[in-house]
Amino acid sequence: MLAFAALVALPLLSACSGGEEPAAPPVEDKCPAVDPDRMAGRWVKVQGNKAVPRSRFELVEKGAGPGGHPTYEMWHVEGFTRRVLEGRWRTQDFVFDERLPADKQVLYDQGGASRLRLYVEPRKQSCALRVVEVRVSRDGDKEVEKPVPGFQEYAVFPEGTVMTFRPCDGELFLGKAAKSRKAALAQVAEMGSADPAHQLDEKLPVGTWSKAAEDGPADCTYDMDLYFDDVPVKDRQRLPAAGVEGGFRHWYVADWYAPFSGNHHFQIYRYRTCPGQDRTLLGVDCLEAALHP
Repeated sequence: MLAFAALVALPLLSACSGGEEPAAPPVEDKCPAVDPDRMAGRWVKVQGNKAVPRSRFELVEKGAGPGGHPTYEMWHVEGFTRRVLEGRWRTQDFVFDERLPADKQVLYDQGGASRLRLYVEPRKQSCALRVVEVRVSRDGDKEVEKPVPGFQEYAVFPEGTVMTFRPCDGELFLGKAAKSRKAALAQVAEMGSADPAHQLDEKLPVGTWSKAAEDGPADCTYDMDLYFDDVPVKDRQRLPAAGVEGGFRHWYVADWYAPFSGNHHFQIYRYRTCPGQDRTLLGVDCLEAALHP
């Protein structure tokens, strides 16, 4: 279980008497990230003094906003569900609204879907971000908010703990569809997406494709990291891409052992490294899979 520092109470500064006593030294800020201007980074839900890592988010600073405070993009993770929210400062808190894909935005505008809204208040008293969760829908020209009772608190995600946060750019495929682009395209044509169901296998193939011309120059090298349930898979990091055929680069892990049945989350992080440059992330492909015996 992740460990967190105890919540701190900041002592009040005592006034100097008579102007003769030296000024008291400034009180050390025990939680500098709990500040509207310094919230960028990773956060995890806490209950009591325990972390709940399945509920977490990363804040990415995007620019200046109202009152001089930054605007943030939130990469929100709840279980295997990933959302992107856009935040803006009000008077004492931020409001974050889910950014919907185009098809769901149409449904939302018609009153047929809802979106997530979070009110996030930095609170030095508890050394945490206080979060109120709301589901928002439309009724004609009006927004209707349905708050989840109570509030949640999020603390700084602990250093040295590796979990993924980034939203997904594309889909992964399992089994035969991971090996053959033709099989993958047929699966999408039939189902509208990658098939999430697959038999548990000691050598479960995982793969996807990208347009090689969009990835970068041919003299660069291309490799990938595999994640299972949002943590890195041992010995499946910095694996070279499988190659290019018909203009498409194949990102393929041939023989990874999936140890558990049930619902799981697969991710491949795709990278490019060009001569004299750092390793650059190209994209993240994901699949929430249902593995059965």
